[in-house]
Amino acid sequence: MGDNRNSPFLIGVGKSGCRIAGEMQDAGFQAGYHFVSLNPKDLGGRSSFVDWRTLDDEVLKELLGREAEGRGQCVVFGGLGGRSGSYLLPRAVSAARKAGLGCLAVVLLPFNEQRDMEFAAGAALERVRKEEGTGIIVVDREQFVEEAFEELPIGSVHDAINRRVAGVMASVLEEGEAPIGSGGESLLEIRDAGEGFSKAMGGLTRRTWAMAGSAVDDLLVLSSGNRPTTLGNAGLAAEGLRNMVSSGSRIRYLNSASISGGSVLAVVAHTASRLSLRVYDPLESILGDRTIDAEPESGLRIPLALDRVD
Repeated sequence: MGDNRNSPFLIGVGKSGCRIAGEMQDAGFQAGYHFVSLNPKDLGGRSSFVDWRTLDDEVLKELLGREAEGRGQCVVFGGLGGRSGSYLLPRAVSAARKAGLGCLAVVLLPFNEQRDMEFAAGAALERVRKEEGTGIIVVDREQFVEEAFEELPIGSVHDAINRRVAGVMASVLEEGEAPIGSGGESLLEIRDAGEGFSKAMGGLTRRTWAMAGSAVDDLLVLSSGNRPTTLGNAGLAAEGLRNMVSSGSRIRYLNSASISGGSVLAVVAHTASRLSLRVYDPLESILGDRTIDAEPESGLRIPLALDRVD
């Protein structure tokens, strides 16, 4: 067996997670891969379907442990709010942690108009937050509404978002810059930089400030395509971001040629505290460290096919 210690184990969960991990696999990103969903079609033929609902936690831990053997890091991708992501992603993170893997969860939030998904997304995110030592990167899909994405068919919008997230995360992981196992939370904001660095940076700064405030302790500014970050741009970025970081915080810059789809500017903003997000679990203040049964029957709109008793 080869030495996989520097190669992560990626888990794609649900339709979006499988598409993101699949994009990285197709691009030749070196990693171990596992694809899982409640819908076999989401796997895209990349692996055989295994219904995780039939596996208890110990079996799932052993399964992931075997597949990730020799790899010390695990990155789990998935959208929250739907059936597969809301149920399977927290289970994947928990099983990976129990298998002894450093873990990073990259979670995509629903659009603002998908109000019916917000409770499930918030509840699932709280489950991930309770896994100690797990890094979290949050991607709010609403950020892409500000671009021309809103003119595209919904399927094309999701595909474009998945490709961007896959490209940015491949670059971040390749450079060893991902907050795997670090705890805390990070915000990933991505912009089309085709109209210039200044305009893209303005949108990134505004949204990052709204959700991370002044608690940011580490900032990674990533650019790709034919517009790499120049010395002047670095100064502009530092000026725009200075109110979000303390004097001891780091601001780093990374240029990448591996992200497809034109010129892209991205910011990964890490904070040791919680991000201010629009999705939340209203029961959190009541439950504290406790959790409700995480089985899919706990309100994730999965029919039980049981006769009604009136």
